[in-house]
Amino acid sequence: MNVQKFSAPLSVVLAIALNNVSPNIYASDGVFEEVIVVTGKRLPIFSNSKDMADQPIPVTDIAALVGQLPGAALINNGGLSGQVAYRGVFGSRVGTTLNGQRFESGGPNMMDPPLHYAPAVLVDKIEVSRGTPGLEFGPALAGGVNAVLKQVPYQATSTVEGHYDLAVSGRSHNGSQAVGGVAGMANDRYRGHLLFSDEHGQNTEFPGGTIASSAFDRQVYGLAGGMQNGRSTFDLELRRHATGPTGNPPFGMDIEFVDADFARLGWESSFGDVNVSASTGYADIAHGMNNYALRPTPASPNLYRRTVTDATTWVGSVKLDMPTAAGLLNVGLDTKLADKSARIGNPNNASFALQSLPAVVLKRTGIHLQVQPSIKDWRFLLGVRVDRHRAQAGLATTGPAVPAMPASLAVAFNNTDRQWQATTVDALARVWRVKGDATWRLSLSRRNRAPDYVERFAWLPTAASAGLADGNTYVGNQNLDYETATTLDAGVDLAWGKGYVRPTVYITGINNYIQGTPVDATPGIIDSVVERVSSMNGDPTPLQFNNVDARLYGFDMDFGYQLSRSFELNGSFTVNRGERRDIDDQLYRLAPPRLMLGIDYQQKTWGTRLSGTYHHRQTRVSESNSEIATGGRTLFNLSSHWQPTVDLTLLAGIENLLDRQYSEHLGGYNRVTAGDVGLGARLPGAGRSLFLSVQIRH
Repeated sequence: MNVQKFSAPLSVVLAIALNNVSPNIYASDGVFEEVIVVTGKRLPIFSNSKDMADQPIPVTDIAALVGQLPGAALINNGGLSGQVAYRGVFGSRVGTTLNGQRFESGGPNMMDPPLHYAPAVLVDKIEVSRGTPGLEFGPALAGGVNAVLKQVPYQATSTVEGHYDLAVSGRSHNGSQAVGGVAGMANDRYRGHLLFSDEHGQNTEFPGGTIASSAFDRQVYGLAGGMQNGRSTFDLELRRHATGPTGNPPFGMDIEFVDADFARLGWESSFGDVNVSASTGYADIAHGMNNYALRPTPASPNLYRRTVTDATTWVGSVKLDMPTAAGLLNVGLDTKLADKSARIGNPNNASFALQSLPAVVLKRTGIHLQVQPSIKDWRFLLGVRVDRHRAQAGLATTGPAVPAMPASLAVAFNNTDRQWQATTVDALARVWRVKGDATWRLSLSRRNRAPDYVERFAWLPTAASAGLADGNTYVGNQNLDYETATTLDAGVDLAWGKGYVRPTVYITGINNYIQGTPVDATPGIIDSVVERVSSMNGDPTPLQFNNVDARLYGFDMDFGYQLSRSFELNGSFTVNRGERRDIDDQLYRLAPPRLMLGIDYQQKTWGTRLSGTYHHRQTRVSESNSEIATGGRTLFNLSSHWQPTVDLTLLAGIENLLDRQYSEHLGGYNRVTAGDVGLGARLPGAGRSLFLSVQIRH
C-alpha cells in the first residue's frame, strides 16, 4: 500500500463515524471478540471503571454500528435492510444471531436480514468475533455477529425491584422517530419484563433532493422472563415483529409487510465443575413485497408484481463445558430445520402465479469439540466441527397466464433431482500470549458454507440475489458445491500508559466461492431459454450462481491515545482486497480502504466529539460483473452528550456536517422511477442530519 496516497486525507480527517460506538476491549474473551454496547457506554482506554457518561445511539439499523468496526462495512439496502460485510465477505457468510438464536430471513432478497429484527432502541450490546468465530457459534466464514437485547437483570436480594430502560430519538434527514425499551420487575430468583419499540421515517433527503421509496415503519413488542434456583437458570422469550410499508429503492419491490413471531427457551445448570446448557428456538416469518404501493404504479396492469414468502425455522442446541487435564473442554450439538417458499403473482390477474422457490427444506445438524490448553504463558484453542447438510425443493408451479418460456423452465426444474446433501468439516486453531503490554495472537481456520436456497434452487431468473441489489438478474445452480475458506490471521494488541493499538493482517483462500457469472460462454447473445426470459424482464445478460476460486487479504486496526485528562484521540483503519484465482479479475463488491479518526472532549457530566471518515476511491472492481468504480470522500460528524443525573442521558449532534453528496460503494442502484435519483444510478447517502436522543433508565 502506498502510504503517500493517504497523507493528504490524514491531515484533514477527524473521524470515527457514528461517533458514539466504542468496542469494549475488556470483554471476557476480548482477545478474539469485539463488544459494542449500544447505549454507548465508553471506557477509559485502560481501565475497567466506567466513569464516562452513557451515550444513547440515534440509529435505526444496528448494521450501521457493526459496519464501523475495523474490517467491517455496511451494505445499505434500505432503512431497515442493512447487511454487514466483514473482511470481504457478506450475506450468510457472516453468521448472525439474535440473543444467540439462528433463524432464516423471510425473503430471497434479504429485505429482512437478521439484524432487521434488532431495533437499536431494544439492543443492549452487539458481540462480533474478530476474524473467524469460534466453532460453537456454528457455520460462518467470518465475523460471527450476535445482537443481545435489553433485559431486566436479576437483583442481589429477595426484594422485588422495578427496572426500566427507555429511549426516544429522532433524525432530521428523514423525519424519523424511534421510541422503545424494556420495563419489568426482578429479585434474586425471578425476573420478567415487557419490551416494545415503534419506529417510522419518511423518505431520505440528500444534497440533490429526495430518495423516493425510502420511508420505513416497524413495531416490536414482547415479553421475557427467567427463574434461577441454586445452580439452574431458565429463560423464556416471546416477541412479535411487525414491519409495515417500507421502501427499498435498490430492489425491484418494496416491503409490504413482514410479520414475524419469535420464541426461545433456554436452560443452564452446573454440576460441580461441569456446566450444561440447552436451548430451543422458533421463528415464523411471513413477508410480502410489491412494486406498486410505495413507488409509481407500473404503466400496464400486466406489470404489477407481488411476492409473498414464508420462512419457518426451528433450532436447538446442547452444550457442555468442563475442565480437563488438557484444559477447558467445550462440546456441543446443534441443529436447524427451515422451511421456505416464495410465490410471485399479479394482483390484477389471479392466473399469473409462479412458485419461484417451491417448498424448500433446509436441514443441518452439527457437533463441535473445542479444548483450551495452555503452556506457561501461551494459551491455545483447538477445535473441530462436523456438520451434515441437507436441502431439497418441491415442485415448481405456474399459472395459466404465465408465458410459455417461464413455464418451460419450471418443467425443466421439476425434472431435476432437487436434492442435495453434504458433510462439512471445520477446524480452528488459535494461539495467544500475554507478555507485558502486548498480547500476541494467531489464528488458522478452515470454515465452510453451504449454498443458500436462492443460490441453489432459484429456477426462474429474477433480481433475487440475497441482497446484492445490483440490478442484475440471477438464476440458481443445483450443481453448486459448498464454499471452503482457509484463513490465517495474525496480530498484536499493544497497550501502554495512555495509548493502545491493535493491528491485524489476514489472508483467506476460498475454494468454490459462489458468485454470479454469465449463464453461458456467449453473454449478450440470447440463445437460451434463461436468457430469453431474463431479456423479457429487462436484463439480456443474466448471471448464474457458480463456483469460482477467490482470495481475500487485508489489514485492519484500531487505536487510541489519551492526549490529556479531557481529550482522547481514537480511530481505525481498514483495507480489504480480493481477487479471483480462476481468472484475472478483482472480487466483486469490496469496500474501499477507510480511515476513521475522532477527538473526544470529556468532562464529568458532559462531553463533545468531532469525528469523520475518509473512504478512499474504489477502482479495484470486477470487470466480469460490470462493477462501477466510485470516488473517495470525507465526511464529518459532531455530537455532544449530557448526563445531568445517573438515570438520564441526552445526546444531540449533526451527521454529515458539511452536507456532502456521496455514494457508498456497497450501496445499491436505484430502481425507482420517481424522486431525484436517476434510474440505475448509485443511491446517495443521506445529507446533513440533526439528531437528538434521550435515554432514561432505572
